[in-house]
Amino acid sequence: MSVSLCAKLVLVVSCVFSLPAAWKEVSKGFRFEKLLVVKGKRAVLAPRELLRQEFHYLGQGTQSYVFESGDGKYVLKLFRFEQATNPIYCFVRMRLRGKPLRLSRQAQVERLFSACRIADQLAREETALLFLHLEESEVGTVRLHLPFRGTVELCLDRCCFVLQEKGERIFPSLLASNLEERGRKLDSFQTLLQKRAVKGITNLDSDLHRNFGFIGERAIEIDFGAYEMVSREEAEKNQLHFTKKLQAWLDENRVE
Repeated sequence: MSVSLCAKLVLVVSCVFSLPAAWKEVSKGFRFEKLLVVKGKRAVLAPRELLRQEFHYLGQGTQSYVFESGDGKYVLKLFRFEQATNPIYCFVRMRLRGKPLRLSRQAQVERLFSACRIADQLAREETALLFLHLEESEVGTVRLHLPFRGTVELCLDRCCFVLQEKGERIFPSLLASNLEERGRKLDSFQTLLQKRAVKGITNLDSDLHRNFGFIGERAIEIDFGAYEMVSREEAEKNQLHFTKKLQAWLDENRVE
């Protein structure tokens, strides 16, 4: 086999194996087959008026695909599931890094649903939660604007999703505020943590930037997918953890 033929063969093979990664980049990771489908039925009063507008794709998190409403006031999170089954990944994680594999699909979904129900039942104001959908019901369709695919209509009746008010991430919001505004926002942040601790709620995800934000000067917990019920003492430890992380950021960035 000539050198030129080998080079062409390598090029073809490389292109074939790079296609999935290229498509993932173009589509920003969105795939319909990864959407979580509900089990069971329940009659609910869905916020159809809010869902009549078009929602634009923002990106994906570890648990959901995130869309922003056309008026910029709301966020639609379509829950997704992705579990690494690549044998190379499993070998590296278990044998070389000595870490256990991730929870099973059922365990991950149960943990997510439990966290969502905690937010829905005990912390709607703190999470700016408007609507939670984990069981089949007549919700109707929503128009989604997807990268590379244009606008599509998705029936939400059997999709697991949450609808929230849209907040600004905590760090950019604080940096854009003047001294008085920042003071009121920090007070609101502490109030949120205190209210959560009193209810015995903790967030197992320690990422401050990803989890918190503001709607105006009102602090909210944007990501509640790792909520868990604990003792008051444990909840207060979680409160102190986030308080210290925020203070460290304020000191590092010389924000008063």
